[in-house]
Amino acid sequence: MFTSKAKKEKSKTFLSFLRRKKKGAREETSKEKKQGAKSKKCPSSIMETKERKVSRTQSIKTTITSTGSMCDESDTYSIYSIDVMAEASWMPAPESNEMTPQRHLDELLKERGYEKERYDCLKTGYYNSPTKLQIASYHAHLVSLVKQNNIEVIDDILACGLSPNPCNEFGSSLLQTACRRGNVELLEVMLRHGCSLQVADEFGRTPLHDALYAKQPAFAVVKRILQEDPHLINLADSRGHLAFDYVRKEHCDEWIAFLDEVADEIWPKQSEQPPPHPLTLRQANAEPLADPSNALSLDLAEAVASGKLRPCEALMLQNEDFSDIDDSFSKYDSSYSSSLGSISEGSEESFEDEELVKELALMQRRCTQTPVSTA
Repeated sequence: MFTSKAKKEKSKTFLSFLRRKKKGAREETSKEKKQGAKSKKCPSSIMETKERKVSRTQSIKTTITSTGSMCDESDTYSIYSIDVMAEASWMPAPESNEMTPQRHLDELLKERGYEKERYDCLKTGYYNSPTKLQIASYHAHLVSLVKQNNIEVIDDILACGLSPNPCNEFGSSLLQTACRRGNVELLEVMLRHGCSLQVADEFGRTPLHDALYAKQPAFAVVKRILQEDPHLINLADSRGHLAFDYVRKEHCDEWIAFLDEVADEIWPKQSEQPPPHPLTLRQANAEPLADPSNALSLDLAEAVASGKLRPCEALMLQNEDFSDIDDSFSKYDSSYSSSLGSISEGSEESFEDEELVKELALMQRRCTQTPVSTA
């Protein structure tokens, strides 16, 4: 028989044992849960997660590249930078008392008898899907010529039958690049070849939006655009921003002074509200840009825009009659090679290569789809 003291000691020992056992069970359960979680997320599932992350990152990069394909990563005037700019923190809230160029313009127009107007650009006649010739006439080679300010070459290229409004499928255009760079000389060249300023990309941005976001104030470009169509100030992009909302904060005072300077010329005082521009009342895609009268075929336009053909070569191919060429190209090879040799004498490139002549002839044959007579 155990004494009462012995019973108490035995009870304490047993209770301590139970506590240790219970604590050990909890620790084992915790370890099992951790191991179970690790086993559930096996290496394959981890790889799948990484692949999903990589895929998502690539899709984001692809979106940025596609919308701004005219600009490489080194170009500080990329389309993506304008997307970010549209939500920039410096844009004043509606209740802010800070004077911005857009607010100053609103007050200026009201004083001169103009009512405040705002149109969603993508729902007006200013927005039209690019034509096939516009897309064929656009290439990174042309953009590089703009960056190099090689205006003479661009002048020759546009004169040979490309669209005067080259752009990609998203509406990102050569005109936008010229405006963002503040190149008024190039703008004049493009206007001389029939370039239209009443255009917008798929984000609803007009040439005026781009010009006002130039790294340095492009006063000459903006003034030239407003002289052509002052109604562009009323067009809002897909985020609801008007053109003068795009002015950089550090340039606000300069643009306010500019508006005061050109007000009399661009917005003379009116006794009655002038009618809106007809394009603002038309639906989108109602009036696609017309091709020039001397338009090249799509293949030739693409070859010239990419730098594979010079304008003079494209014109020769466009005007040449290939209907009498036989499969051997013997007669054509000799005559065309000699004519090209006399024209390009002294140039770095030689066009007497028979294979090149055959390739160009086949290109033109595909463009015109002219039946070829057999020998």
